Amino acid sequence: MPINCEFNLSRAAAIYYTGEQVSGSLTVTVHGKKHFASEGVSITLYGVSAVHWREPNCGPPEIEHNDSTGNLECAKEDYQGIEVHINQTKKLTSGLRLQPVFLSAMWNIC
Repeated sequence: MPINCEFNLSRAAAIYYTGEQVSGSLTVTVHGKKHFASEGVSITLYGVSAVHWREPNCGPPEIEHNDSTGNLECAKEDYQGIEVHINQTKKLTSGLRLQPVFLSAMWNIC
C-alpha cells in the first residue's frame, strides 16, 4: 500500500530565517482498498546553515635559497562553520484510521 506525503510550505522558496514562523500544509495519501490505521503523524523540522570560505595567509616572503627565482605561493586557510537552528518534532495527530473511500488527510503546519 504506497503512501505519499506532500509538503506545501506557504513560501515558494523554502528559505526561512532565524525567528521566522514556518507554515504550510501536509497531505498524506494512501493508495489502497483497505482501511489504513496509523499510530499518529509527526513532522520533524531540521534547519541548518553552513558556510565555507578560503583566505590567503601570506606573511613575509620566505627565501628557501639565495638563488631562488620561483614565485612562492601563499598558503591558504580554510574557514567553515555549521549551525543547527531548529531540530524539532511536532506531533500533528495521534491515532488515525482512514477509510477506503477517503484515503487522504491534510494538516496545517504552524
